[in-house]
Amino acid sequence: MSRMLAAQLYRLRHDKVFWSGLICMVFYALAVLGIAVNGQIRQGYQVALDQLVFYGYGLDSFIPVAGLVLSAVISFFVGTEYSDGTLRNALIVGRTRAEIYLSHVLVSLITALAYNLAYIVIVIVLGGPVFGGFHLSTAALALGILTGMLALAVYSALFTAVSLLCSSRTASAILCLSGVMLSMFLCTYLNMQLQEPPMMEVLEMRDGDSEVKVMENPRYLSPSQRKWAQAVIDVLPSGQSLQLGGLNGAHWPGLPPISLTLIVLVNGAGLARFRRKDIK
Repeated sequence: MSRMLAAQLYRLRHDKVFWSGLICMVFYALAVLGIAVNGQIRQGYQVALDQLVFYGYGLDSFIPVAGLVLSAVISFFVGTEYSDGTLRNALIVGRTRAEIYLSHVLVSLITALAYNLAYIVIVIVLGGPVFGGFHLSTAALALGILTGMLALAVYSALFTAVSLLCSSRTASAILCLSGVMLSMFLCTYLNMQLQEPPMMEVLEMRDGDSEVKVMENPRYLSPSQRKWAQAVIDVLPSGQSLQLGGLNGAHWPGLPPISLTLIVLVNGAGLARFRRKDIK
């Protein structure tokens, strides 16, 4: 296992896709800082350093940037194993399928955490002198970062499973990217539904006079619907990323156990399926 992992890490250090993804995260961090500085100078609104740190997981409750970058990097990095015949050669020299699968899972996780660490370091080092210290408590900040890292671990497990079970590198990349996009749109839509107020004001015209009438909002979800909508957002890593990016901390304490459960289930199911896969 250690030799397999060492070989994968060697490949990672020399992989252009890995470095391209890292450059994307660096530029993203610089862009976030630039936009924040511009808004603070020209529009006069204050930006908290906490907010900028958590933008590394999701951009203001809309775009799970880390998930999009990882979907491309992991699918192409792992998919190259099929196109180059590396997986078949590893089996020929005596590597077990468990070693192959778990080494890829670990390398994908290391990639995700390296990207996240690079983003956080840049934001804190360059943004700290401009935006000051953190506003959140140490416990809340630690919980948020832990939640974000576990969400990235779920992404890594999912993308690795798809890439190892799909022999086509292009197909796996499309599946991973499409999955992140679809879950992003779904979570954004559900979040908007949850923010609908129970009552709404309607302007009515009577006898030439306007009257504001308060009525029930037909788009307001029932208690059971709200529970299911929030559950979907909490379970999906894109939903967790968007909650972190929007600093919606009410549900953060319940997210790490969900992520840990998903990591075990996804890796277990992926490994079980990979053991039976015909590798040509």
